Amino acid sequence: MMENVQKSEFAEAFRSRTKKNVIDSIKFYRTLPNNEEAKIIGRQLLRSPPR
Repeated sequence: MMENVQKSEFAEAFRSRTKKNVIDSIKFYRTLPNNEEAKIIGRQLLRSPPR
């Protein structure tokens, strides 16, 4: 029973951390200059897996 609680707490923490990382990445993408180089790098950032 205790192991299931720890797993669910870990899963929730992981989900929250991942969501925050994705939101932060999107906010950063929106601050990039409006030129082709920044667009390319920004799209790569958004496609990369969350860390």
